[in-house]
Amino acid sequence: MYKICYIYLTDSDYAKRFVTYFRQKLSKQVEIKVISERQEPMEISEAAIVISDDRRYLEEIGKEGIYLSNQPVTDAENEIFMYQKRDAIWQKFCEITKMEPNGKEEKKNKGRICCIFSPEGGEEKTRLALQEAIACSEYSKVLYISMCGVPVFFPEELKETPSLSHQGLAEWILAVENGKAEEALRTLAYPYGKISILAPAAHYKDLLDFTRQEIESMMSGLRKQTLFDRVIVEVGQFFEYTFQLLDQADDILMPLEDGLLAAIRRHVLRQYCIAEKREKVWDKIMFCEVTFPKARNVEEMNNYLLGGAGDGDDERKDS
Repeated sequence: MYKICYIYLTDSDYAKRFVTYFRQKLSKQVEIKVISERQEPMEISEAAIVISDDRRYLEEIGKEGIYLSNQPVTDAENEIFMYQKRDAIWQKFCEITKMEPNGKEEKKNKGRICCIFSPEGGEEKTRLALQEAIACSEYSKVLYISMCGVPVFFPEELKETPSLSHQGLAEWILAVENGKAEEALRTLAYPYGKISILAPAAHYKDLLDFTRQEIESMMSGLRKQTLFDRVIVEVGQFFEYTFQLLDQADDILMPLEDGLLAAIRRHVLRQYCIAEKREKVWDKIMFCEVTFPKARNVEEMNNYLLGGAGDGDDERKDS
């Protein structure tokens, strides 16, 4: 799945119309970056697609990309005739990239384990985790786990002052290592509306104390268990084995943020992945628009989770 679409077009008027249309058609999980002028060759991730009407530019950046030709195309695989109806351009683009025409992934392509990650923390990450969990619950059994230093869901009625005394993730990892993963998961996971929740570690220091072996046991146990089809693991700040955890996930979702600072953070994260020789982690990341509404109180959150809301239909915009 491509998560960044670079567009470099020499005709500025055509470029404006092209980009406007593609922003409407592409999934919100795909970020469009417009290259406004000829630049030095840049490093383009494998998880990106490049569109240009300048064949030499595609050659310079060392990526085949999609060439917009001003001549009718006959048999070239990665070329699109630019002067045709825009719907025909879009259909050809979807054929080349193997994207769904509506910009959405097919449900059957979703993996067993999905990590929702943002080292900055914050409410958007949790809302994205709930958004994905509720969406997947429409066609599969979903388990939600928080590996955040400051979690919000505990095995009791949702309230603003929860108790931190409970059994959950740490106890389940111990059960996995003792060969009792399925039995313990059946006991520890509790239903909450359309999803189930495994309570978090009782203290943030427990997260810091997890060993590499325990993280590997957890991910192996989640993959082998048969009670849930999709497991949503919310991951907060970096700890020693964050990359090992993310590397074993099938999907990685991050909240899509606008602005300069967000762009810088994405660049820094990519550099971290390269430095740790975890480029595959970066290639798996999809940036997603957060549409799960922001709850102002416990009653609203319960309505979203227990009443089937929170699937992105609420059009409120939070500042």
